[in-house]
Amino acid sequence: MKLCMAFVLGVVLAVPVTLLVVRDDSSPLRDKMKQISIPEIDCRQAHILDMVQHLNEISGKRAEDKKPVNIVVLSKNPDIVGRQPKLKCTLSATDMSLYDALNYFATQIGLDVRIDDTAVALVDPEQ
Repeated sequence: MKLCMAFVLGVVLAVPVTLLVVRDDSSPLRDKMKQISIPEIDCRQAHILDMVQHLNEISGKRAEDKKPVNIVVLSKNPDIVGRQPKLKCTLSATDMSLYDALNYFATQIGLDVRIDDTAVALVDPEQ
């Protein structure tokens, strides 16, 4: 809804606006992520790149088709992807879906989750 309003305002005010294509909640990849159950996750002060690798491995083991979910980090923030990233994630939970776990991790460090047909991208909010 906000994107549509921004687009309408952009047209009315003649301000260039980038319109993002947002997938609905019924995309096949989103459904797959919601079906992948992580029995237990206990990560303390982990770097997001390590968490993405860990969640990717879990998704391959726990997915019905045994194919891992492609997860990428597309951030320009050096505190996230620099040589010595400063932002870290912590999560302890049981019986959580891959979808929820990834959203919790992304939220902790200020990234948005974007899901398309083939991959999940963790992106800076302004992208």
